[in-house]
Amino acid sequence: MTREAPWLGLATVVLSGAALTVWALVVRPEPAEYLRELQRLPLWLAILGIGGFALVNPVWEELLFRGVLLSELAAVWGSWAGVVLQAVLFGVAHFAGFPSGAVGMIMAGSWGFVLGVLRLRSGGVLIPYLVHVTANLAIGTIAVMVLR
Repeated sequence: MTREAPWLGLATVVLSGAALTVWALVVRPEPAEYLRELQRLPLWLAILGIGGFALVNPVWEELLFRGVLLSELAAVWGSWAGVVLQAVLFGVAHFAGFPSGAVGMIMAGSWGFVLGVLRLRSGGVLIPYLVHVTANLAIGTIAVMVLR
């Protein structure tokens, strides 16, 4: 692992959380049904649910996008092309995410690019996974608290 990888991870979580908060406050999107259900729970229970999701969801996303896809794409087209291509695919896969549509794809694709760089810098998927978990915790908490 390179010395800048943890700092890049921390900066990514802070910047993505800030970008998502600004987007949510400006756009004020209608929360999805699952989010409305979380908002009906006591805050501690909603955050516990978000925590469970935050631990499980990044497992398959990191193994698929930064593990298998990035490794295979990099083997064929080189490391940086692999990072870009897996980021594009990650963005497309999040079309119906939060936020959804083109904005969500661009935000998720940018996020996927940074996670790909972290994968290259760290030499494995553990650091991208930990950053992804932290970001999902922040995103879920922001969504529950801001989109009321």
